[in-house]
Amino acid sequence: MIEALEVHLGLCRDSGAMSFLFGIDGRDRLLLGDLAGAGYRLGRLQTNMVLRLAPHHAVDPTASLKRKERAERRRIMRRASETGLTLQIIKPSQALPLAELVRSGVPRLDGQNDILPLAFLRGLLKADLPGMEVLLAATPNDTVAAIALNFIWRDTYYLWLGGNRKDLAKPFYPSDFLYQHAIMRAANLGLQEVQAGRSPYAIKLAYGFGAIPIICAIHPLTATNPTTVDAWLVSQTARHLATYPEISV
Repeated sequence: MIEALEVHLGLCRDSGAMSFLFGIDGRDRLLLGDLAGAGYRLGRLQTNMVLRLAPHHAVDPTASLKRKERAERRRIMRRASETGLTLQIIKPSQALPLAELVRSGVPRLDGQNDILPLAFLRGLLKADLPGMEVLLAATPNDTVAAIALNFIWRDTYYLWLGGNRKDLAKPFYPSDFLYQHAIMRAANLGLQEVQAGRSPYAIKLAYGFGAIPIICAIHPLTATNPTTVDAWLVSQTARHLATYPEISV
């Protein structure tokens, strides 16, 4: 790794550029140590919500939660089950008629409609990529109350995209229903962890997901004032923690 960094930094020097590395898992202490030793400045730009799986997750995704939270999540799951809500696991191509429901979970500002374009999502669903699957929460009359597009890679189950019918949030609780089933499915597949991406954090924290820093590394190299890099990293870290104070607790 160190040799690769030296080659990379040499190319950056030759071209008069700085080196930017984004998306580093904050648990990778060896890599972060190598980067710091090579002169990189490090800062936390985002957070990844991660749940390490244990054997009990295969049958009870709430077992490791604190008593009060565990009781609440079990109550919600019981209510969802009493309504007759059921889990369906299908191939992505089978979810083509539900593409708009998937997109409904993507935040949009001022009516923007170019975030996760429908044509892109439909193409993705049609491809039936290896490791990708769709979880549905279906009511007794086969109405889909919530959908989750997830994928498996190596030892990890990734919760990627999802949407739900807000008018069916009660009495069905489909979002909680799919979170619990996704955790159980990952454990039953013998995987090591579930990654649930970034915001919103509330439901992820409720199910025991931990906040793992996503690190950015910048090497000033030819910058005239390297302290500007440090100040920018500090400001971005502060901004992120101010936006999501719950993850700094």
